[in-house]
Order: sequence, then C-alpha cells, then structure tokens
Amino acid sequence: MHLSGVRPSVWPIFFFQRVLHVTHQGQHGTRPAYISVRVLWEGRISFRSGYRPTVVMQVLVFMYTGRIALSVVNLPEVLRLADYLRMRELMSLCAEYMNSVRLDDPALCLLFLHLVDVFHLSLVSASLSEHVHRAASSQLAALFTAVAETDDLPTSVVARLLADPEIGSVPEPEICAAICRLAARRPHDDAVLDLLEHVVFEYLNTAFVRQEVLTNPEVVEWLDQRRPEVLATVRQRVERHGTEGAADVVVCGKRFPPSYDTGDLTGCLLVYVVQDDEWIRLRGPVTQSGHQPGEESGPSVAGCDWLGGLECLVTDGCWLYVLCSVLADAVSYVQSPVVIKRFCRLELASGGRHWQRLASPTAVQSRCRLVVSADGIYAVDKSGVVERYSVSEDRWSVICRDGFPTTRDTTLYVLPMLVGGDGQLCALRVYSGPSRFVQRNVSLYGLDVVRSVWNAFQRSDIDVAELLANSSEDANAVNFHSYVATPGSIRLLDELGRERANYDLVRSDWTLTNCTQNHTTLPPKFVGAVLGSVPHAGRVYCACQVIHDEVGHADFVMYDVTRGRYKVRRKPPDSPSGVMCHARVSRSSLALMTSTD
Repeated sequence: MHLSGVRPSVWPIFFFQRVLHVTHQGQHGTRPAYISVRVLWEGRISFRSGYRPTVVMQVLVFMYTGRIALSVVNLPEVLRLADYLRMRELMSLCAEYMNSVRLDDPALCLLFLHLVDVFHLSLVSASLSEHVHRAASSQLAALFTAVAETDDLPTSVVARLLADPEIGSVPEPEICAAICRLAARRPHDDAVLDLLEHVVFEYLNTAFVRQEVLTNPEVVEWLDQRRPEVLATVRQRVERHGTEGAADVVVCGKRFPPSYDTGDLTGCLLVYVVQDDEWIRLRGPVTQSGHQPGEESGPSVAGCDWLGGLECLVTDGCWLYVLCSVLADAVSYVQSPVVIKRFCRLELASGGRHWQRLASPTAVQSRCRLVVSADGIYAVDKSGVVERYSVSEDRWSVICRDGFPTTRDTTLYVLPMLVGGDGQLCALRVYSGPSRFVQRNVSLYGLDVVRSVWNAFQRSDIDVAELLANSSEDANAVNFHSYVATPGSIRLLDELGRERANYDLVRSDWTLTNCTQNHTTLPPKFVGAVLGSVPHAGRVYCACQVIHDEVGHADFVMYDVTRGRYKVRRKPPDSPSGVMCHARVSRSSLALMTSTD
C-alpha cells in the first residue's frame, strides 16, 4: 500500500544527524562511519538496533518523496524506526494503513494490539485503537488460543484482553490454560503468572482444577503465595467432589428438537451438570412396562412422537414432570386444529430409565406454566384457565374454566405463583392494549378456589414503565421470569434474578424498586436475548437466542449475581430452549442416565 506524507525535505538532515551512526565492516575492523545512500543501497551495513537495510531504504525514500509502501511484513520495523526518529507523519501513515486492514486473523490482531501498545498509537489515531480493540473483542476466544504461541507478546497486552468487557465469551479454563502455557514458554517472566489474578478459579470445573491446576507446581506456588484462600478452596472442592453423592443439573429443552419419528423421548431434552460444567447425553429410556416408547399402546396423534412439543418442565425433587402439546389435524377448513396436552414424568432416582405416561389436562389450551404445590401440580394457561393434577390419584380436575376477566387486551404471558402460608395460587398477567403504541401492563390476580374465579388485587394494574420509573430501560424489553413471595409482599424478578418490582400485600400497592447501575448496564455483545433462566447458588444459568450470522454469540451463559458479570459455559450439543428447570440428582442416577447397558 503506497501512502504519501508531508514535508519530506526536512527529514534527511535530521536522519543523518540522529541515526546514521552505524558500524561499517571494513578491512581494518569495525569503526563508526557516516555512510551514504549508496552504501545503504548496497546493504553493506549492520545497524546496532537491527534494522534491515531495505526498511531503512524505504524510510529514506519516504524522506525525499513522501511516499512509502507499507505491508504487514515491514510495518513493525517501519514503526520502530519512525518512533526512534520521532517521525510523527510516518507514524500517522502507519496508523492509517493499520486502520484499513481487516483483522480476521487472530495472529494479525495480536500483532496490531502489540504495536498499538508499544508505540502508543492510540495517541496518534483514536480510531485505530477503536478499530483494533473492536476486532479483538469479537474474537477473544481465538486470540487466547494464539496468545500462548506468541513469545514476545507483552503481558500488558494480555492484561488488556483480560479486562475487555467481552472476556466473558472465553471459557475460564481456556484463559487459565493459555496463561499456564505462556508461563511455561517464558519461565523467567514473573509478570506472566501475575496474570492469574484475572482468573476466577470458582468458574473452573473440578476436573480441570484436578488435572491442570493442582498438578502445575508453578501455579500452586503462585496461589500459595498470592491467593492462599483460593488454593484452599479449590483443594477442598476436589476432595469433596470425590465423596459427594449428588450433583446439581439444569434440564432444558432443545430449541430445534429432532423430527417426531425418532421415537427417542430424550431427544427433546438437554442436561447440564453444574459442578462438572459439562453436558451429558441421555440415552433413550424405556417405559415401566419395558417397551420402547414407540411401541407403547394408548392414545396417540398421527405424525407425532410421544412427547410432542415441549412446553414446560418442573420438578418436585423426586420426579421430573413434562408438559407437552400437540396440534391434531383439523377435520375441515372451518375447524381449528385441536391442541392436545400430554403429561408425563421421569423418575430422577432411576437415572432416567423410566418414563411414565400420566393423565393429561383437557381444559387448558394455550401456552401453559406449571407450579408445584403441596396439594398437587397446577397448570395455568395464558387465558387464566386452571387445572390441578393430583399425584396420588393421577387425575386432573378443572379449578377455573372461565379464566381471567374478559378484556380486549392481549395477554403476553402469565407467571403463576404460590403466595402465603396456605399456598394461595396467584398469577401475574402481563398484557398489552389493543393499540400497538400502548406500553405493557401488569396485573396481579388471586384465585378463589371456592368460586372458581380470579380476583384482581387492588391497585395492582400498572404500566410497566411506571415500575421502571428510575430506569432508562425500554419497558417492552423487561420480562418477569420468577418471583419471591414473603408474608407481606411479592417481589418480581427478571431473567437474571434481579428484583424489578415489589407489590405490598398489606398496603395493596406497588413499591418502586431503586434501580441499581447493574440494572441499566447493557449485557455484553456475546449474550443474546434470554429465552429462559434457572437460578442456583447465587448464579443464574441462561439459555440465550443466538443470531447465527453474528460471531461470538453464546447460547448458554451463566450470570454471577455477586460479581455482576456474565460467563459463557461449555457449549451445549444443541441449542437450548427457554424451557428449563433445576434438579438435584444423585451421582449414581447420572451414571445410569448416560450408560448404554
């Protein structure tokens, strides 16, 4: 690339005064000499600082003509020489060239990060710094793969990568492994091991800690000196892992399940083991009668498998309950397809061996949510129709057939809740008005079981924008995924487990929640729209929507509530849907779930 500078005529005199103190290899040994352009051209010199004569010649030509041919090959040396000569015009041309280069290659991106850092090019061109760091943020995972293979990369560049807002897109084991490999290649550079300050060891899975951390004497010594409490914690975690009898799992549906004729009931489910940071592949279970699912007798719908479309998952600690829906074909052009609900359960203690077909609800039609109570399992659809399943009788009974009071509004979704010591069934209805310009509203209802009707709570109907009065967020983008019920209030939580609204049951009024900075901070770019989430132990595991033409997006992430940061987890074998639940499963059951015997 040919670039033109300005005022070239003033440079040759300064160049000869400052730089051309070189060593000339002659017959009488090495002596200082002021040399001519011809000597430079013939290449009979060796500069003390290691400049190649061809690069020096290119700089000399630039001094006389104001033009230079830049490439990725000569760019580092040209910048070094321009910096030594204080040639700001040439450095500006180098920055202009770097701004025009596409940084799709991780090695080239690391080189440009290095050059920007060493020569302080952000002071020369602010747009260059933005261009390079934007390219680095979009491919951090690939950069950390290349970091360990770059011997001369300053630790300050690696530290800047670790401070990038998108660093959550790189799995923590990959970060730790890259730093350990870099430390092995540069054993005398203590600053490399200091990069471990940026590693959150709590995010590392137990197997990685056992195999890569505790077996590395340099890392163990550094932890013992700098972070002894972390070393003690990871050692205890490894010891406890060998003796603990249960694990926490997140069960979720597949966003793009296999075709219906597979006959595999587990083809719609994904299971993530929290402690191991790994996904396990369930083998096809059998029914209690011993037949394969496709061979079972009983009512079925042509063209659909046993489960159908996965709607929701809940667990009572012993069983995993699954509600599915199937659209049966209409018999005429004037008849709408019939929505058939199917209900089944999987015994967690048996390791996923036995699915049981249960009685299915018949009154609920639209999208349903399940909630487990002491007297059974409630199914509530968008219109407010309620059915209750009796576990002991394997029977559904209709509790409310008429649903919510009739309105012209459009219900977007319903969040069923159990409130109070007696476990009263309540529901948060989120709806929008008939006009598309109307904001979202929410309203709270309590179910009168005796009269089989929903009663609206006093002063509970409110515009979502009013609940977010202290925030600049778009009310249409805020969703309430869960709740916390106390004797005197109902706290609504968003997809990250953060409190967004509080309804006072005593005063019958909403209490505006003070919006912290974390509420208004936009998530990193690698986190898409949250489809569903499951809270567990101060963290929230989220299934996210992935835009396939965007690079670096993750479909399964963890949000650390304490640190207020996102972290990508191990990539699932298939895209997870927002239908999720948490369960505690014994290790023996997990072994049975994945066995092939």
